Order: sequence, then C-alpha cells, then structure tokens
Amino acid sequence: MNSWQYLVHTALLGTEKRTLEQAQLRPSVAALLKKFSESDPESRFLNLATLAYVYERAGKLPLHSTADPFIADEDVSDDCASSLEEIFQTLLDTKPPNPEIWAYLLQKLAKDQTVIPIQFLTPVFQLATQNAFKSLQPLIPMVSGSRGKWLGQQHKAWTFASPKDPLASWETETNENRRKILMNLRAKDSKQALVLLKQAFDSERNARERKALIGTLQIPLVPEEVRFLEIVFDQLDPNAAAEKSASTSLRNIIMERLLSSPESAVFNHTVANLGKYFQLKRIIGLKGKWSLHVPDAPDDFLQDGHMQKFMGFDPTLSNEGMLKTKFWFSELVRNLHPMAWEQLLPELNWREIFQIFEESTWYLPKLAYALARTRYRKAVLAYTQEYVVDASNYFMLHALSNLELEKYVMHKSQGILSEYLIELLKRPDWVWSRPFSRFVLQCLLAPRSNGYHYSEIPRMLSLHPHFDPEVLPELESAFLSPSRDFQVQLLQQQVLAPMHRLILLRTKINAL
Repeated sequence: MNSWQYLVHTALLGTEKRTLEQAQLRPSVAALLKKFSESDPESRFLNLATLAYVYERAGKLPLHSTADPFIADEDVSDDCASSLEEIFQTLLDTKPPNPEIWAYLLQKLAKDQTVIPIQFLTPVFQLATQNAFKSLQPLIPMVSGSRGKWLGQQHKAWTFASPKDPLASWETETNENRRKILMNLRAKDSKQALVLLKQAFDSERNARERKALIGTLQIPLVPEEVRFLEIVFDQLDPNAAAEKSASTSLRNIIMERLLSSPESAVFNHTVANLGKYFQLKRIIGLKGKWSLHVPDAPDDFLQDGHMQKFMGFDPTLSNEGMLKTKFWFSELVRNLHPMAWEQLLPELNWREIFQIFEESTWYLPKLAYALARTRYRKAVLAYTQEYVVDASNYFMLHALSNLELEKYVMHKSQGILSEYLIELLKRPDWVWSRPFSRFVLQCLLAPRSNGYHYSEIPRMLSLHPHFDPEVLPELESAFLSPSRDFQVQLLQQQVLAPMHRLILLRTKINAL
C-alpha cells in the first residue's frame, strides 16, 4: 500500500479509530511526522495528507538525461527586438494557427540571418511536429541557432532541428529515402545527383525499383542526363522487355524523357521522319496552307515493330478505337518536345501550328499535354491566348511569368478561382499587383451556388502572403459590412477577418 492509499483508509475510519503509523508511510513522508503535534491528530493528519498527495504526484525519482551539458555559443540575435517576441507570441496565441504565416516568418528570419528567440524554441518545435505544420521542418535548422540544434538532439521528434547530412547515410537508406535524396540533391547539384543515380541504378536488379530511380529525373533534363538515359535504353533488350512488363515500362519511361529532350538522338530521329506527314497545298495568288496527313496503312515509321522495339512504346497500349498509325502518331505528339513542330514548320507561327492540329480532335489535346510537361514558354503563351487551360493540363501555366499569369487568370477565369488556379497563385516570393489583388478579392467575395464549404477556407487563407497590402481597406470594409446572409457571415468570420489579420501580421514581419 502506498502512502496515499493508507491515508485514504485512515480518513474513512477516522483518526480516533486509527493512528498514523510511521511504517505505513513513505520514508520521505514519515520523516515529517515529528514536525506535527500529536495532541492535534486531525491537523496532523491533514498536513500529512497534503504532503503525501504532492509526493505521489511529483513522482518517485527525478528524471535523468544522458545529454551532454548545454554548452553553445551565443547566437547572433540573442538580444532580439521586442517586436519579434511580440509577433511570435501573437502567432502562438492565434487559434487556429496558420502554417503559411509561420512559414513566412521563418523565411524572413532566415533571410535576415536571425534566429528564433530562445523562449519560443520549444513551442515552435512542438508546432512543427503536427501534420499541418511539417512543411516548417526544413526551415527550422536555418533559424534555430546553436541552442536550437542542441535542443533538437534531446527529443526524437525534434531531430529536424539538427538534421544529418543525408549523403552520409546513403548506403544504409531505404530505396524510398534514396529517391527523395536524389530529387532534393538534383535541384541543387544535378551532376552529383547523377553520379549517385548511376551507382544506385547499376547495383539495382529489381526492374520496378530501376524505373522508380529513372522517375527522379524530371523534365527538363540536362545534357549529361540525356546521355545517361540513351546508354541505358540501348542496353535494354527489346525482346526481353516484351516478355517482362516491368522492363517494358522502364523502356517506356526512358523514351518519354528522351522525346521531351531536343538534345536526344531519338528526338532528332523522330523529327526527321515526321516531315513527310505535313503537306503544303499551294494556291495561286494565295498563301499556301499546311495540313496533316497521317496514313491509314502502316509505313516504315508508324508501324508496331518500329514503335515498340526502336521507340520503346509499350506493346500493350490500347489504340483507343483509332487506326494504329494515327494512334502511334498521337503518342508521339503527346511526348515530343514542342520545338519539333517549330523545326518541321519554320514558316508558321504557333497559332497556325495549333490550327493544323485542331483539325483532329485527337491531336490538339495530346499537344497540350506535351506543352504542359515541357513548359515550353513560347508555345504555352501562344496556347493560353487561343484556348482555355483546364484541370488536366493547367501546370503548363508554370511556364508563364508572374505578370503573364496574372493577365491569364484575369481574362480566362471568369471571376471564379478553381482549385488548380489557387495552387498556381501560391508561387513563393510573389506579391500580386494591386489590380490583381483586387481581382482575387472579388473572386473570393463572389457568391456561389453551393456556399462556402469549410474545405475551401484553408486554401483561401493560404493566399495571404501574395496580397498587396494596399487592399487592406477594402478587405476591412468587406468583413465589417453587416449582412443577414448566413453564407456571407461565414465568409466574413472565417475567411475575410482572418485574412485581414494575416496580412497585417505580414506587414509587421516585413518591418522587422
């Protein structure tokens, strides 16, 4: 029986029927018996009960840490401004917290070579362990300082504050982690990433894992990557690939990347063979008109053997109800870099090129897919002037500059910001122009037939880093205007008012 249970039983029986026995109490509690007078058993009992309760709640033994004593150099910004402390406290007090404003603050600190005030290290680390805030983890090592790096070593959930060099553990990492390391490294040093990729690819025998490794090479490729893929493709046996779906898939993914690279030999081979399908019809006194004529019967280029064995296309691909020749041509249009059409039709501008492909309902969507994959700016800009981009190929818009993207959204979105447009508008370090900020605000204020669902609110609030602060008066007027409409009230309370606070906080962060 522990001290507390013994005291409870004594209380139930009463101090007149049961005296406090030293042997029944914890030694630390029993040692205090002599301090209380035996002439007043009730007072003696209550004092011991209080001490026993505190003792039990405090634990039996103090916690011991195996960590080294905290010895760290003073951080440059230990004496931080009170305004920075105020901002941190404000963000911690904001419910619910917003991941975008936290990221904005940490990025600002990193740019200014400032660290998180020491008293806020623990709450910030705790915040970054939550699923919605794990995107903050890569930023924390840049702003945690020497104390933060030490603190990150004291808790297994805080290791992101003092990350190890991923290349140091390359040999022991899982395949999935290796692919992540390759993709992150490629963005910084493509040559070093390619060296590691070659090592991993040569030592890997599983065809599916080899395909996943090739998948880390995202378009556009650098010349060294193109040469590597050409060598790998030439070494793969097309006959063996026909029997093994994984190997077939590997050849296919390599060919997709080579066709999207104008430096590759297969790109030039394809361009050289496609010219015969474009014909110029000359009319006396008028400008000639180009047209596309894909043969119904297979020829030496558009035929199964060449497409599958030499070009690496999957032999199990469906022709989707088309003639095989037209299907193979559509696959080439879908994968080929748009520069091919400029080389084949040098006399035409992109609007005229689109008109040729527009004659077939099959080819223009495939061409749009190629534009989206390669993000060839010249062609993408021409496409967006002629056609409306949809959810299937919207990522071609990444090729546009900030100003071009603003113009496109204002002219093509019809006052409605679809989900994919909202994602496009969240480019880092992009503050919208004042007219565009007003346009986005009007889109958010526009009534919707299905109301404002809760799932939309986080996406709306994530736009705050991009608004021009000059729209603050209009934003304030919008959420303060009285309304009897429940949906409008919901918008004011859950979107507009928080957005106003976030933009104000952003201006304070900028002034640090």
